[in-house]
Amino acid sequence: MIAFVLMFLLQSNASHAEYRAFELTITNQSTGLSRKVLSTLDHLQYGQYYPLARNEVAEYSTSWMCRGRTGNFRRICSNPSDPNAQPRPNSTP
Repeated sequence: MIAFVLMFLLQSNASHAEYRAFELTITNQSTGLSRKVLSTLDHLQYGQYYPLARNEVAEYSTSWMCRGRTGNFRRICSNPSDPNAQPRPNSTP
């Protein structure tokens, strides 16, 4: 029994986490102004979690997979298919 628990604990450290990053476009329909947002929430979830103005709409632009965890306020990884993307540090300063 102890061997089983010990083996489980050793394997749990070897597991790898990953998450999906989304680039969303938030558009104000009355003014036509838009902004890009990086999030771990998709376009349907974003408006339920973060308040949008009545005339704002969140639209899906693109997404990609990131390795690691999102805990401890880590930044979202940059889009690997974007040639102009600057590498982002894994954690905030």
